[in-house]
Amino acid sequence: MTDKTIPLIIAVLTAALFAPSALTAQTPEGTEWIEAHGYTGCVLLYNKTVRVVLEPNCGGRIIEYSLAGANALWHDTEQDGWTATPGQPSIDPCGGRFDIGPEMTAPRRPALWIGPWVAEITGPRRARMTSAADKSTGVRLIRDFELDATSSHLRCRQTIENISDETKRYNHWSRTLASGGGICVVPLSEHSRFPLGYIYYGPGPILNYRHEEHPNIRSREGFLELLGPPPQKKFGVDSYAGWLGYVTRDDMLFVKRFPVYPDRAYGEVAAYTISLWYDMHKRCELEPIGPDEVIPPGGSASYTEDWWLFPYSYPGEGNDLDLTALSSYVKENARAVIEPGTPIVKIAEGYTWVEGPAEAADGNIYFTDNRENHLHRLSPDGTVTRLLNEAHRANGLYPDRDGNIIACTGDPKALVSMDTGGRMTTIVDTYNGKPLNAPNDCWVDVKGGIYFTDPYWGKEPGRSRVYYLAPGRKILTPVILDMVRPNGVIGSPDGKTLYVSDWDEKVTYAFDIAPDGAVYGKRLFAPVGDDGMTVDENGNVYLTGDVVTVYDPDGVKIDTIEVPETPANLIFTGHERQTLLITARTGIYTIRTKTKGL
Repeated sequence: MTDKTIPLIIAVLTAALFAPSALTAQTPEGTEWIEAHGYTGCVLLYNKTVRVVLEPNCGGRIIEYSLAGANALWHDTEQDGWTATPGQPSIDPCGGRFDIGPEMTAPRRPALWIGPWVAEITGPRRARMTSAADKSTGVRLIRDFELDATSSHLRCRQTIENISDETKRYNHWSRTLASGGGICVVPLSEHSRFPLGYIYYGPGPILNYRHEEHPNIRSREGFLELLGPPPQKKFGVDSYAGWLGYVTRDDMLFVKRFPVYPDRAYGEVAAYTISLWYDMHKRCELEPIGPDEVIPPGGSASYTEDWWLFPYSYPGEGNDLDLTALSSYVKENARAVIEPGTPIVKIAEGYTWVEGPAEAADGNIYFTDNRENHLHRLSPDGTVTRLLNEAHRANGLYPDRDGNIIACTGDPKALVSMDTGGRMTTIVDTYNGKPLNAPNDCWVDVKGGIYFTDPYWGKEPGRSRVYYLAPGRKILTPVILDMVRPNGVIGSPDGKTLYVSDWDEKVTYAFDIAPDGAVYGKRLFAPVGDDGMTVDENGNVYLTGDVVTVYDPDGVKIDTIEVPETPANLIFTGHERQTLLITARTGIYTIRTKTKGL
């Protein structure tokens, strides 16, 4: 057997494994094994209006992404059923492709680009495709896909696994071929390194930063617009808006959202975050690019794109896109946790600085008006009752496993247990005989242990702490000593990760949790966050700051919730746990979410 015969054998085995007769009839909701475009063993993800077809036989790509029957991806029928055969001519595959870069320096990788992959269904409207181990690059690629239950939202996550014995440097490179003839719209950065906000490849190997004007290339209202095929096909854009749009001639808007990292290095020739390749009228390549990843042996790096399709009118002859309207449309509709058009509702008002909140087992919600030093109870029927006129400057609240509320108080500076009538009992107010600084927020883990932040508000550095009070409430241990002013705190649904925001740094850190409650592996989770936070059942983290910002467990921003007042803290409530309740300065607001809280 030679190395050249291995891909062919894998392809045969893959086809046999996923032949219709070998597949079980029952699959999770919104999934099917199907034959498509001449291929067997394809995976269909679907809901009422959207179809996604994953094709593992040639490069592990998306071959269909359609809304109401209209495919947004470029499809070449002449390629139907094509698979790689050693010694035979290759193709440039159609559809929604993914790759790794940098483009000019990464080794050739035909086994990844056109070779067979292994597909598997991993849950409702979820699937994965995995490449073979690739000797040329020293990596294996894993692609995970998840389609939303009701919308066109498709999550595409590529993971690069280093299977070699040496450190590798690669980046995510999306190479999605959309149907041609559309208008591509990319927000330009205000402080671009390029005079025009982008560079233009060609002619030849030239990177042209001041090209001749052309009617199909416009910079307008802070956006790059490609109205059709330009003389040279390729562009690079150092945009940090985190999205691009493509309006097709059959009246669809294809939106991609993706993470950008202004403080990280990008490995492409001109260090841009987006590349575009417009090939005549038949196809346009939409290419978000990830940052440079230094991957040690056995390590991995992931990058996630979020896709949407919307009905959207292509402008008539002689008319322009309204770029402001398009940008607003993307902001309002390309959302992960909130249905478009969902209102945010004020349910209580008249306070000075509302904090907390925490829901007891009986459905009553407790919150504080910190500056007025009051404790209130919000009943399920919407009635608000003031329980305490002297609430000991209570701030963050969290329910414990015994039906009480754990509270961080400022006068006295303590962690206390409060019953549903508002009676407080001190749990701890000193460490090693010294008083606590100013307990701020708390989280109770599944074992009954309590993490709480204890920021120091004086000028002496190094006195802020995050503590862990072990189950039994006898052993108090400082577990984080190197944050400026730790504030909000929450744990992941599986109890393996602790998130802590820093009031001064305006960032949020993540830590791994050890079995004894100690934490380790500090890392920057999100470049925002200074107050309270919560999580949903999927592990998404909701951070307060100027707005509520939602990040997935990998630290990828997936949504933003604007609140009429500056939010301070938040919880999930309601029978279905799909109501997000937000305390925000003088009022309390709610908004319904697609995701469920804990």
